[in-house]
This record gives sequence, C-alpha cells and structure tokens, in this order.
Amino acid sequence: MTAIASNVDNQQYLFQATEPEPRPVSQRVVNAWDILRAAKPTNLHADRPTGLLAYTLHYGREAFRMLFLNGPASDGTERKVNSNVLRAVDELRAAVEEEEDPDAMYLLAEMHFHGNFTYPRNFSEAFLWYNELAWLTGNSTAQSMVGFMYATGIGNAVERDQAKALMYHEFAAEGETHDLK
Repeated sequence: MTAIASNVDNQQYLFQATEPEPRPVSQRVVNAWDILRAAKPTNLHADRPTGLLAYTLHYGREAFRMLFLNGPASDGTERKVNSNVLRAVDELRAAVEEEEDPDAMYLLAEMHFHGNFTYPRNFSEAFLWYNELAWLTGNSTAQSMVGFMYATGIGNAVERDQAKALMYHEFAAEGETHDLK
C-alpha cells in the first residue's frame, strides 16, 4: 500500500460522521414549550394613541413629565412580559439547574438574543447561555453565535475579539466539537 493510499484511508476514517445517541426531551422543556405556545402575545401597541385628541393628550403628558417632574419621558422600550412567558422561563431555568438540559439552554439563549415571545432582549444573558451550551455540548449553532457575538460585540455583551470569533466559527464549521477546553 502506498503512502498516498494510506493517507486517503485515514481521511475517510476521520470524516465518517457518527450519529450521537438520541437524548430524551426533558419534561420541563416540554412543559415550557406548551406554556409558550399557549401564551398570547402582549399587545405592544395598546398604549399608543389613536385619534387627534388621544395623540395630543398622550404627548402632552409625556412633555409634562419631562419638563416638570425632572424625569425622562418614556421611550416606549419597556415591554410587559406575559406571566405565562415568565413561568416558561422559570421552567427552563429549572431544567438547566437540575438536568443541565441543552435544549433549555438553547431556548433561553434564543429568547434573550432575539426577544422571542416578547421576552426582553439581553445580549449578555444570551452570550452566557450560548457560551455554556457551546462548552458543555459542542453545539455548532451555539459556537457560531458565540463567534458572531465576539466578531460584532453586539449589545456590548463581550468585547470584540476577532481571534476568538474566528476560533468559534472554525469550531462551528467542524461541527460538534466537544473538547473546547
């Protein structure tokens, strides 16, 4: 056998994909999904004025607060979180604490990053969950998101670091790299 043929055989062995054992879904994650599916989105435009009179009163109150109460007018970014969504988040956090459930970590990261289910965005929390998931399981999506956050420094969750960004993107491209430490 030539050295080239031997090298080809080794490469074929290296690139054989093995399917991981299917992991049962945590009951807590199932419960959280059921709660989230049933939660009605909060009406983000409920306080928005309609009509000329309501418009005038709304912005008159805002101007009064700003001028005479020495406080800033509300910028409209405060979002009311549905109590069912908060229950689902508590359920997911319990799944992470008790079982280190990767599905719960991923869902928490996505909710914090994208603001899904009207949950307030928090890029620092999203980074923590993605990073934990990447280190714990080697999840390539989490690795890619950690790389993205290092590359862009989005939301000042982490300081921009192109070297770390490249490293995490390479790990994500390789797929399911468990030994990051």
